Amino acid sequence: MRGVVTKLPGVSGVEVEPGSADIVVSLDPNATSVEQLLAGMSAGGQPAKRK
Repeated sequence: MRGVVTKLPGVSGVEVEPGSADIVVSLDPNATSVEQLLAGMSAGGQPAKRK
Protein backbone atom coordinates (compact mmCIF):
# COMPACT_ATOMS: atom_id res chain seq x y z
CA MET A 1 0.00 0.00 0.00
CA ARG A 2 2.76 2.45 0.94
CA GLY A 3 4.47 1.96 -2.43
CA VAL A 4 1.34 2.92 -4.38
CA VAL A 5 0.62 5.99 -2.24
CA THR A 6 4.15 7.42 -2.13
CA LYS A 7 4.27 7.49 -5.95
CA LEU A 8 1.25 9.79 -6.16
CA PRO A 9 1.89 13.51 -6.75
CA GLY A 10 1.57 15.75 -3.71
CA VAL A 11 2.08 12.99 -1.13
CA SER A 12 4.70 13.93 1.46
CA GLY A 13 4.25 11.13 3.99
CA VAL A 14 2.47 7.87 4.71
CA GLU A 15 1.92 6.16 8.05
CA VAL A 16 0.59 2.60 8.00
CA GLU A 17 -1.24 1.39 11.09
CA PRO A 18 0.23 -2.04 12.00
CA GLY A 19 -2.34 -4.82 12.05
CA SER A 20 -4.97 -2.76 10.26
CA ALA A 21 -5.79 -1.47 6.81
CA ASP A 22 -5.75 2.15 8.04
CA ILE A 23 -3.21 4.61 6.71
CA VAL A 24 -2.59 8.30 7.35
CA VAL A 25 -1.41 10.29 4.35
CA SER A 26 0.18 13.73 4.45
CA LEU A 27 -0.44 15.59 1.21
CA ASP A 28 -0.11 19.00 -0.34
CA PRO A 29 -3.67 20.21 -1.04
CA ASN A 30 -2.30 22.50 -3.74
CA ALA A 31 -0.91 19.50 -5.63
CA THR A 32 -3.64 16.89 -5.12
CA SER A 33 -6.94 16.19 -3.38
CA VAL A 34 -8.26 13.34 -1.29
CA GLU A 35 -10.43 12.29 -4.23
CA GLN A 36 -7.39 12.19 -6.54
CA LEU A 37 -5.48 10.22 -3.92
CA LEU A 38 -8.26 7.64 -3.63
CA ALA A 39 -8.55 7.38 -7.42
CA GLY A 40 -4.79 6.90 -7.71
CA MET A 41 -4.83 4.17 -5.09
CA SER A 42 -7.65 2.36 -6.90
CA ALA A 43 -5.80 2.66 -10.21
CA GLY A 44 -2.72 1.20 -8.50
CA GLY A 45 -4.68 -1.85 -7.34
CA GLN A 46 -5.24 -0.65 -3.76
CA PRO A 47 -8.89 0.47 -3.54
CA ALA A 48 -9.51 2.70 -0.52
CA LYS A 49 -12.15 4.88 1.04
CA ARG A 50 -12.09 7.98 3.18
CA LYS A 51 -12.65 7.37 6.86
